[in-house]
Amino acid sequence: KDEDIPEDGIPTHLREKDAFRTRMRLVQLRTLLMRCHVVQATVHQLERKPWAQDPMKPPYYYYSKMRHFAYRARRLAEALESPDLQARCEYWAGRSCGGTRDWHAAGQHFALAIKHDMEYDTFPSGKVRIRGLRPNEKEDVHFLLENVTKRHESWVKKTAHAREAARYESERTGRPIEDCIVWDGVESPTWFPDRDRIVHIARREFGKKLRREAKDVNGQENQRPGMSEEHKGTKIYKVELTSRELSEEEWRYIRRGDKQTQKREDRMKK
Repeated sequence: KDEDIPEDGIPTHLREKDAFRTRMRLVQLRTLLMRCHVVQATVHQLERKPWAQDPMKPPYYYYSKMRHFAYRARRLAEALESPDLQARCEYWAGRSCGGTRDWHAAGQHFALAIKHDMEYDTFPSGKVRIRGLRPNEKEDVHFLLENVTKRHESWVKKTAHAREAARYESERTGRPIEDCIVWDGVESPTWFPDRDRIVHIARREFGKKLRREAKDVNGQENQRPGMSEEHKGTKIYKVELTSRELSEEEWRYIRRGDKQTQKREDRMKK
């Protein structure tokens, strides 16, 4: 077996009984997961530059496509009886459901991804054999589960009044509760999980205490004329997900958010 190819966990009896169909399903599944990666890369760019989004193609548009790919891959993984592949498909189904703001379903998928995930082991040569979730997926699946769980709880509280009104209307008219719910004025914010994680790490790393310590350690570098406080931070901290430094624009957005960005754009238009 090629030690550079991650373990797929397909049972031996499937490989031997119907080898051609098994290989075709595996190729299709890997292609679908690759497409999920490509869509996620697009969403990741939107997370980094929310001020440059195309209003005709918001993140929801891309997450909907990802959900379609992930669910197709999920069915193939179930047919292949592979917990390794099921873990990956559940992970991507969770990301896509979170992006479409189906928080409850996203939480279920992430929980299943953790359940089906496998520990890495080693080949006879001593090289690590990757199984289940990939390293970056293992690192953030618990964070994502916690994130969507909190959002689901917040959504339930936020919509409690609408559900109560729908229950009353359902009892009065005999219609199903789902048909009586009025969502006017109730919105769920766009999900930017990777940005949420970056913001969390950035705020933790760039607290007042750490900023003072960094200034003491890197005093000479930070004394360069014309360098803003935001840009100083980028010289110390590298983003975990991409292994590159935050730009000054990105760091400014983390600290000040949409309002400050909008004010700056308004000034440029004048």
